[in-house]
Amino acid sequence: MAITRANAVKLWIKRQATDATDTAVNILGGAVPSDGTESDYLIVGRATSLSLSTDLETVDATTKDNDGAQRTITTGVNWSISVDGFKDASITDADGSANANAIDAEDLFKAMTSRYVVDIAWSTGAASAPLYTGKGVLTSFEESAEVNQLVTFSMNIESSGPLTVGTVGSENFEDIG
Repeated sequence: MAITRANAVKLWIKRQATDATDTAVNILGGAVPSDGTESDYLIVGRATSLSLSTDLETVDATTKDNDGAQRTITTGVNWSISVDGFKDASITDADGSANANAIDAEDLFKAMTSRYVVDIAWSTGAASAPLYTGKGVLTSFEESAEVNQLVTFSMNIESSGPLTVGTVGSENFEDIG
């Protein structure tokens, strides 16, 4: 199957996040909207690669009673998302108009330094496609600039709760183009 805009995996972050005091904040700055858009998922614009990783934590519980066979107990599940992309202040739709509903590198940096807990969604966004959702904390942000190259960014989101799997339903996913 060919990879197209319709079946490529994308990352969205919900417009409304929470700060360190559990206060609702608008990830794009300003007041939290109360017009129904506060629960919209905004696409992470200019992403060039995405990686979702899950890990099962274990503890060795081997005792002398196990006759030398290892016994492992599971203790938790962690997940993380890595994003690489181009840093570009002007995220536009296919028609060239500005897309005010995309999260750019500057928004991600501000969310990290403000210690926001964000809601994420990972999917193609197509109807009935698998949808991974969870709460996470942006734990790292890096920007790179090389001669004759576009400025790029890399960031990491670490789990702050479970990652659930469902299917795309009535969520409002803002997209580019």
